[in-house]
Amino acid sequence: MSQRLVAYLKNLFNSLDFGQSKTIQIPNPPQVANELSDINRESWNLTAVIGYLNEYATAYKLGLAMNKAGVNVEDLASIKTAYQLYRAYVADNAPKFKEGVAKVNSEIQRAEEGSQATADTMFNELTTEVVDLKFLDVFITHEGISAMGSGKQDVTITIKKKSKEEVIKMIKASLKLYKDSKAVNLFNVTFPAYISKILAGIENPGKGKQAIQSFLDALPPAKAKEYGKKIQSVDDITDKWKEIKSNPTAYKKEPWYDPKLSGRQLGNAFITANKGYQKMADLMFGDMFKYFYAQDKQGINQRILKALGLDGADDIYIAAGKVGKNKRVISSRNSQSFKNLYEALKKDFDIGFDLSGEKASVNMTISDKSNVLASFNIPFKEGKTFTHMIDLSSFTD
Repeated sequence: MSQRLVAYLKNLFNSLDFGQSKTIQIPNPPQVANELSDINRESWNLTAVIGYLNEYATAYKLGLAMNKAGVNVEDLASIKTAYQLYRAYVADNAPKFKEGVAKVNSEIQRAEEGSQATADTMFNELTTEVVDLKFLDVFITHEGISAMGSGKQDVTITIKKKSKEEVIKMIKASLKLYKDSKAVNLFNVTFPAYISKILAGIENPGKGKQAIQSFLDALPPAKAKEYGKKIQSVDDITDKWKEIKSNPTAYKKEPWYDPKLSGRQLGNAFITANKGYQKMADLMFGDMFKYFYAQDKQGINQRILKALGLDGADDIYIAAGKVGKNKRVISSRNSQSFKNLYEALKKDFDIGFDLSGEKASVNMTISDKSNVLASFNIPFKEGKTFTHMIDLSSFTD
């Protein structure tokens, strides 16, 4: 957010007249009834699904806390139903996750604990700064797909003083759930999406091969030809992963073949043996980044900040802790470290990458002229996906 949520709400309710309303928008997963089947059905990604459950649960539990405090939450029943349906969906499909039923159930419990801690923090911050809750109506509704094709939806919480007229204001809160605040993923992206959206700044490039073609079409002919060949050389390695995963025995004669490994593991072994991730990193964060950064430094800086959620547009709530343990909630609006970082990122800064390592990961730094403002580890995952991990343990002041 451009302003911290609590400070904003304090001013909001001091000046809000009867008939006026303000809206809080919280990222949330797709509609249960219509789009639940689209959520990672191919890969059954437990991390993503549990993240969605955390967001659904947080929205409901925040509404429940407000209702218990005497606030009229108009549609709490519908968001409770959506939350319960999604929770049941995850539990009922537990056997389909490669992690196993016991692990899925443990992660469901962790999401429940984390969402409760986050909802408690949000509610406590609201009630500490905002008075006269009993004079409010609250509406919790689902909105459409949002933000950079991320696949998430928004739960919109509209707070209205009792009357008829409305003035709407949107506030977003990014909800995250992690076992440890030392390793928080702020941004998950694919190779095609990164080069087309972040580097080239194309708003709707499509996905996969279509995104790569959009990227090449935006370049001068000579540069498009050069990068087309370089991308193909990386694709020849990374695209092989799916083939090996589907038919591992066809590669028995390869030096990296091991009959004890699954198709998925053998695909990863092939990419490691051929340094596929290192070659992708060198192309994307070395060659391409230098080319585009020299032309559009400010644009790339802002696109990266937005993708990381560090542009100040969203508040960040991170519930960290293992199953059965107390959850520590990091709130960006209450952390002086976050405030300092946001202020520093309003000024000029440089983004750089350390490509010297042999492992399938890269280090990224955001620095001003004298200090490193933030550092990230970027590990590559199966296929062409990579994350941006940051240590937020020092942001709990």
